[in-house]
Amino acid sequence: MDHGLISPDRQRHYEQLFGPMPALISAGAIRRILRRIDIDEAVFARACNRGPQHVRDWEQGRGHPRGPELKLIHLTRKRGLNALA
Repeated sequence: MDHGLISPDRQRHYEQLFGPMPALISAGAIRRILRRIDIDEAVFARACNRGPQHVRDWEQGRGHPRGPELKLIHLTRKRGLNALA
């Protein structure tokens, strides 16, 4: 058993169910996405079930969204505000 990691078989299983994990996204890309859809950090943070400081940190490169937040940012880039509805 790998501590903290999942096996390659389980990873393939999850990817079949949910699609591959999206790539990490840069701070500049996060800023551009939020600016393009005209939404502020507080609103996006609420959609991610996070505090506004988390989103500010992502925009300033002091952290990176992971898991569901990362997926939501990628969906927002593709679908705009419809991803948040």
